[in-house]
Amino acid sequence: MRLVLSCWAILLGCITLYYGVISQDSLPDHPILQGKNDLFLHAMAFLSLTMPIFVLWPTWRSLMALALIASAIELVQAFLPSRTPALDDLAASCIGIAAGAMIAALICRYLQHSYEHRTESALYHD
Repeated sequence: MRLVLSCWAILLGCITLYYGVISQDSLPDHPILQGKNDLFLHAMAFLSLTMPIFVLWPTWRSLMALALIASAIELVQAFLPSRTPALDDLAASCIGIAAGAMIAALICRYLQHSYEHRTESALYHD
């Protein structure tokens, strides 16, 4: 399971870096988002990146490392002529990190409770 989560985190990290720094394509805007597509994508990218990382390493250090990565992406964009850094993007990324950590913590808590319940049931039925 750790290997799968590690591979998933690496894949999502590469995708996030590609679209954050390398790609010059802008993604199409969805009518529901009303011009906030970029912010939504920042939040979703870091939410999906945070979940496997926080399951593997549930510490504040992993969250700080992700926030530093988000900051670095915005900093690098300042030196690319085709990109523009924005504090709104950084804020959306940090919101995604916080949401991903909360969802991962809830999932871990549920799985731990489910495992403990199954273990107790098995003890009583034997």
